[in-house]
Amino acid sequence: MTRLTPRNYVGEWYGHRIYPAVRLTGSSVDDIRSRKCPFLSALSEQVRTCIKPENSQGVCTITTTATGGRGTGDTADWLVCPYRALTPSLLNAAVGRVFLAQAGRVLAIPALNLSRAECVARMRTVSSAGAKVFLFFQAKMGGELGIAGTDVSPEMSFDVTLVPAAFVGDTLVLGRYGIFEVQTMDFHGSYRSAVKALQSGLDLHGRDFPAVLRGNLEWAGREIEGPNVANVFKRTFYQIILKFSLAGHADCAGVALGLPSAVWRSWQPHLGGPSFKRNKGIDMMKGSGRTGPKSSWILVFGSRRSSGGSPEHISVDRTIHVSPRSLLKAAFDDVPAAIERNSTQGIRTLILARMRTIYPKTEYRPR
Repeated sequence: MTRLTPRNYVGEWYGHRIYPAVRLTGSSVDDIRSRKCPFLSALSEQVRTCIKPENSQGVCTITTTATGGRGTGDTADWLVCPYRALTPSLLNAAVGRVFLAQAGRVLAIPALNLSRAECVARMRTVSSAGAKVFLFFQAKMGGELGIAGTDVSPEMSFDVTLVPAAFVGDTLVLGRYGIFEVQTMDFHGSYRSAVKALQSGLDLHGRDFPAVLRGNLEWAGREIEGPNVANVFKRTFYQIILKFSLAGHADCAGVALGLPSAVWRSWQPHLGGPSFKRNKGIDMMKGSGRTGPKSSWILVFGSRRSSGGSPEHISVDRTIHVSPRSLLKAAFDDVPAAIERNSTQGIRTLILARMRTIYPKTEYRPR
């Protein structure tokens, strides 16, 4: 049976690029065979295996291509594992924006690491050297934090909770917390067939797996369905508006939302193609000025395929200042207005054309 050319592929497997180019070395093959997660391992400073279920084991990103085939056409990386984004570059960028900390002078570490004496000693050392230290809590790094629900408000959990910390003598002193959210993409179906094909190829070919995979890229795309683009905005927007509203109030220093470049592009129709004013490298969303929270940010990021490293380096491509009010206006005023301008007559025409295929003698007479 001839298989159709896939349009969606496992882009990074256990943190290493396998589509559109296979960039595996002997050491990365060893890491994959041991199911090592390079991101959890780096953060916890000890070897951690992938925590995803069997059907999606090791899948970090899904890469889609408009044309299908062997790496041809435009491609987009969709983040499907939040741990892929927990890199020092992205965490430090979030800290820098939320807490207005100077780039290169911050260190974000899991709060759980302070259970080890050597980590406490290192934190003291970097603090005394002038760096600002921020502890963070996350589901697999000290536990997820959030706000309990009540009869008049919903429960909310935070992807990453950031807290500035410093030692005063033997006492650990904490400051106002910040929130960092990371948006992943949902895909229709599952990755089971692709994961099974990749794992079988690895088991069979061992150290020759990279070379064999280059000739069998279809393995990485086997039966992967497309991204659920419409759903990703809907399931995020309500929660992020509430979280952005916390920025600058009481104990919350600020909120940053990390959006992969592909997800930010998919948001544009839902925000009416918003306009921005650029100021000192920051894009100010229209309507997000002085009346909104001062520390609400969207960080648009992507991996640098040309960086040569494995795993690939993640960097922030765009920093956007927003406010709940500006986002609500864009989504619920600007978009409906655009739909009314552009689509009302089109819907009327569509209804009439559809009915005339059923009953030819049909007219449209709005009451």
